[in-house]
Amino acid sequence: MIHREPEKRLEAEDYLKQQRGSAFPEVFYTFLQPYMAQFAKETFLSADERILVIRKDLGNIIHNLCGHDLPEKTEGEPKESGLVVLVSVITSCLQTLKSCDSKLAALELILHLAPRLSVEILLDRITPYLLHFSNDSVPRVRAEALRTLTKVLALVKEVPRNDVNIYPEYILPGIAHLAQDDATIVRLAYA
Repeated sequence: MIHREPEKRLEAEDYLKQQRGSAFPEVFYTFLQPYMAQFAKETFLSADERILVIRKDLGNIIHNLCGHDLPEKTEGEPKESGLVVLVSVITSCLQTLKSCDSKLAALELILHLAPRLSVEILLDRITPYLLHFSNDSVPRVRAEALRTLTKVLALVKEVPRNDVNIYPEYILPGIAHLAQDDATIVRLAYA
C-alpha cells in the first residue's frame, strides 16, 4: 500500500484477500463487509436512518457475529472484533442524531450489545456517549441515558488499572447535574 513505486502497489481488494484470516477476522468477509456496504452507497443514509436500520437488523447481526443470542464476553476473540466494528458505526452516529426516537433506539442498541463487550470498550467507547446523552435537550433521552449508563456500569465487575479514577473524576461529575434537573422523569431516573 505504501510502496514507493505506485505500479507495485496492490488494489485494496487484493490486500483484503492477502490479509484474510490474519488482519481481519473471517466474519468481516462473510457478514460485516457486505452488511456495512449498505452504509457506504451513493445515497447516504442519515445518522438517524443508520441507527434505525441497525436496530431493525440487530437480531440478524448478533446471530451472524456471535452465532447465537446469548451474551458472551470472550475478549479478543473474532466475535468481539466484529462487534467492535458495529459499535464504531453506532457511536459514529450518536452525536449527530436528531430525533428523540433515534436517540432512544441508539441507547437500546447499546444496552443490547453491552453484555457482549469487554470492560475496556464499555468504559472507553460507550460511557462518553452515554454521558453526552445525559446532557440532551429532551428529558426522556436524559433519563434513558442515565438508566442505560447504570446498566452498562453494572456489567463492569472489575475496573482496569488505567481507568481506576473514572468514577470519581469523570462519571459522577458528568451526571451530578441530573440530581437538580428540571424534569421529574430525569430526577426519578437519577434516584
